[in-house]
Amino acid sequence: MGEVRKVEIELSEQLAQSVDAAIQSGEYADLSEILTQELTFWSIERKQRLADLRAAIDEGLASGAPKEITPGWFDDVLFRAQSQATR
Repeated sequence: MGEVRKVEIELSEQLAQSVDAAIQSGEYADLSEILTQELTFWSIERKQRLADLRAAIDEGLASGAPKEITPGWFDDVLFRAQSQATR
């Protein structure tokens, strides 16, 4: 785990009650365990979102020259999206 840094946080009353309930039920030992687990999940998800964004950028760059956006371009994109959504 390496070095440990102590931090202070403020929680809304509703969130604090949820944390207390999770600890009292035995789901977690303490607030530190909850935060460590959730921040680990957050870090993994963040890395994945960044990787997905980089992949989308790379895909866009590799797709060729930009195309001109005409006045009807957005309407066409919207129409195609709505058509796919109703399938």
